[in-house]
Amino acid sequence: MKDMQEVMRKVLNVNKIIYLFMFLMFINCGVKKISEQQKSEYSTEKFKTLDSLDSWITVKTYDKEIFENPIPATVRINNLIFKKKKVFNVKAGSFDISVDFFNKVGLKIEDLRIELGDSIIIKAHLRDYKGQVY
Repeated sequence: MKDMQEVMRKVLNVNKIIYLFMFLMFINCGVKKISEQQKSEYSTEKFKTLDSLDSWITVKTYDKEIFENPIPATVRINNLIFKKKKVFNVKAGSFDISVDFFNKVGLKIEDLRIELGDSIIIKAHLRDYKGQVY
């Protein structure tokens, strides 16, 4: 009788683990990738958070020739200038974003639309400015 109870207890524990695993697979950490856009100067990735009312913009800047080399570019969002901040909690709406760095060709993204719960990652690849620097 005790052996049968012990076997039933183990089966119930295994069932709990299986249900937990299935639940975690179902919710998938609450983030869903919506879309990805690739252009020669930048790429965007759009994620949707299932349980949040916050919207985010993350700007990562790199040298175009040395792809993995991050550079500390200046980010301008709707004419507000940010020198060190790269992650922004924003409200839903339309945004004009520009990225600039010394001796690099600047980048401008106009009318980027963000909805409630969006998380946008922008990877900007700034190329060298070939003209004369004063």
